[in-house]
Formats: sequence, C-alpha cells, structure tokens
Amino acid sequence: MLPLLACTAAPPPEPATTTPAPPSATLPAPPTGPRPFPADTFTLEVAPGLTVAAVRLPDPPDDDYHRVDPAELVGCDPRVFVVTVDPRRHEIAYLSTLDPAVGHGELDASAWASRHDLLVAFNPGMFEPDGSATGHTRAGSFASQPQVRRHRMYASWLTVTGDALTVLNQAPPPSEATYVPYDALPAALRGRLDAADLVVQSLSVIADGRAVYPARTNQWSELAFGADRDGNLVVVFSRYPWEMRELGRRLVASGLPIADLLHGEGGPEASLVVRAGGYELIAMGSWETGFAGDENRELWQVPAVMGVRPRAVTEAVP
Repeated sequence: MLPLLACTAAPPPEPATTTPAPPSATLPAPPTGPRPFPADTFTLEVAPGLTVAAVRLPDPPDDDYHRVDPAELVGCDPRVFVVTVDPRRHEIAYLSTLDPAVGHGELDASAWASRHDLLVAFNPGMFEPDGSATGHTRAGSFASQPQVRRHRMYASWLTVTGDALTVLNQAPPPSEATYVPYDALPAALRGRLDAADLVVQSLSVIADGRAVYPARTNQWSELAFGADRDGNLVVVFSRYPWEMRELGRRLVASGLPIADLLHGEGGPEASLVVRAGGYELIAMGSWETGFAGDENRELWQVPAVMGVRPRAVTEAVP
C-alpha cells in the first residue's frame, strides 16, 4: 500500500492592516437667520451711516418724579436703544394705510419692514381712530393729517428735505379747537414746511438740547424720534417705563448728542424694528399707566410707520 500522504492547505494571507479614519468633527450648522444684538450695552455700525446702540441712562437729580414700583418691572430691560441714521445715505419714508399707494391695511412694524424693504421701522406719531396722524403729517403730496394739532405741546416739527433732516420747534397758534387749519400757521413757518418732502408734527420731549416735557403722573414705554446735533435721524426706544419728563432729562444727562426729540408712541404700541448687517432687533413696548403692565410680548399692528431704506448714493459721502 502506498502511504497516505497528509496534505494541508496553505494558510490564508493575513488581512492588510488599515488605520481607521478619525471621526469627522461635527461642525456647527451655519446660521439660518439674523443675529440678535448683544445682551448688554453696545454700539454697532450695522450699515454705512446706520448705528445701533444700547445704553444705560444716568440718574438725574431727584425732582419728585412719578415712578413705577420696581417690583412690577422685574425682568424689564432697563437699557435704552438708540438708532442713528445718516439721511445722506438713507431715505426716510412715511408709510400709511390711508395712502392709496400703500395698498394694504394695518401691519405690525416687522411686517411693515418686510413688505417695504425697510432697514428700520418705527412709530411716526400717535393716530386718530381712523388711522390719521394726530399731528400735521405730510409725505410728498399725501397728507395723513392736513390740519395742525393746536395743543401747545405739539411744538416740534420733523422735516426732511432731500437728504437734509431738521427739527423746527415752534408752538402752534392757540385755539380752543383740537385742530386748526394749516393756513393758521405763521407764514414763515409755513414756507419752511412747504419746502420739505416730509413733515411730522408731534409732542416735544427734547427741544434745542433741553428736556421740555412737563410733569405728569403717568409713565409708559416710549418710542421717540428726532435729530442729533449733526443732522442725523435719531430713534430712541425704552421698554422700561418713565415719566417723560424724567426720560428726557436722563437722555440729556447721558451726553448723547440728541438735539431734538419728538414723541412717537407709548405703551404696547411703541415699536422698533431693525434688520441690517445680519442683525435683528425687534422691540415692543408694554407698560402704560392705567392701561397695560409689563406683560406684552408682541408687536401691535399700527396704521403707519416711519422707515429707513438705503439711498442710492451717486457720489461718495464722507
């Protein structure tokens, strides 16, 4: 017999050694929306000629101001937002539901801004039940309020002529009526208003660098607008409620270069929206003595806004 030869198969080759790939780093998702502004005080130029700041106002000497109990305002933002706009770089527009060219009804300030491509939107003054302005207001040929509010506190007139903005401080003629005809104004004042593209009459908070609002017992969240000493548009918003006399004095004491400031709106209707440079600010008022506490968290619909759009600059602006 032939011997049985044991035959074994060759061992399989060992698998090649591979180095495992390191796990890929998890990258944060790119931002999908605008950034909020910083939570503390700041000053940011968010577009050429458009600056947003948040400030804390100093305490003026006590003068028996009427104040809200701080226990009712726990968590209320004490900062004041200040928006400064160069009118040479930005158009300042007045938009009203009463203007046929607008073509829609009331919106909140955020929706107004989105619908009309506004970088900034805010209250342009108080309004009557029919949506007309309480002070004389004209934008081009459209007049939201063709008459003049005769109340002596309606003594400030914001005007925009081309790319120049100014505030005129002159009390309307005395009268027992709520309104007087535009022709009742002195001829010199009428001439300056007639030459303007935009005119808004409202209550004076600061005039010629002085706080002028008289003593009152009420306090409210405030949206105000006016001019600084360089002719820029200034918009001021405070959710924290103050007696307007005190707010005006605090603003003057702050050293901010505000020359003139007009009341735009108070309480829950006070609104400020800024969308520029990748940032977004949506600020709504709330407190108004005898009307609302600090609970409002939504923008209210309003019949008109003032807005800011980039101006088509044909030559360099220094």
